[in-house]
Amino acid sequence: MKFITITGIDKAGKTTLINAFMEATNYEHYVIDRSPDTYNFFNIIRKRVKDPMQVDRYFEFNKKIKNVLDLAILIYADPKDIEERFIEHDEPPLVGEHSVREHMTLLEDHFNIANYNNTLKLNTSFYSIDECVKIIKEKLDAC
Repeated sequence: MKFITITGIDKAGKTTLINAFMEATNYEHYVIDRSPDTYNFFNIIRKRVKDPMQVDRYFEFNKKIKNVLDLAILIYADPKDIEERFIEHDEPPLVGEHSVREHMTLLEDHFNIANYNNTLKLNTSFYSIDECVKIIKEKLDAC
């Protein structure tokens, strides 16, 4: 069993990818939606951080989790596709004053700062969910 996180901007396809991956691997891996770095990102972007120590706690947690995490995956999509997916799902746009592109950039910055030992980045505008699953399985086989 491998421990995997899948992080990405809203509407990038995290839940769809997790479900497809779990089914394709017969639920043999432990996959969580969003890595700790994402929570830190959302606390900052949504201005929920009142105590600066809270940010430090997430960074400390990241340091610990990276030692047991087998694979950290960042998924993203073209900004236009993200915007269309919000409309398609009849959901309000992203929270905060940042554009979709800025959200993705800030999220990727936090993902990179986390400095996970084994990472993968996938663009769901370029790869289908089935292709993403195949790429993840190949990456895990190489670990």
